[in-house]
Amino acid sequence: MAMDHSNNKMMDLIWAQAEKSMAIYHDPSHDLNHVHRVHRMAMKIGLQERTHHPEIDMGLVEISSILHDVLDHKYADGSELDHSWLISLLRDQCQYARYNDVLTIITHVSFSKQSKTGLSNEEFFSQPHILPLRHELAIVKDADMLDAIGAIGIARCFMFGGKRNRDVADSLN
Repeated sequence: MAMDHSNNKMMDLIWAQAEKSMAIYHDPSHDLNHVHRVHRMAMKIGLQERTHHPEIDMGLVEISSILHDVLDHKYADGSELDHSWLISLLRDQCQYARYNDVLTIITHVSFSKQSKTGLSNEEFFSQPHILPLRHELAIVKDADMLDAIGAIGIARCFMFGGKRNRDVADSLN
């Protein structure tokens, strides 16, 4: 099911939640600017990939890219297992039928969480709960990783380290 992009109220609610979540983190490496960059890149990648894989749901890519860090484990306070507020937002307030797919994508975007599984990319994307979403998840993961390289990535690395009171050497490790 592709998203109706004319539903401005739904997108306003989703952006408002992303803004609220990023403000709670008080971390300039994971702020709303990061979300905007990941969102823009995910949409560019998604549109390009859709020429080869027309089944890609760009609405799912869009929503997942905007919300990709709202459940970030680095900022969890123990309540990260309670996703009820996100389900309420997507299912009840936005009436978005693929809310469980969004949840699957945003809880599997993290590079560090994937690394801890010990799975190769092929094995990771072949897991039964991920396989149907492999394209959309890969697009959001790639967009997020692209924001972690280059000058922006280096700046974000130091901002994250500074937020955690790490010295330069620790930030580079």
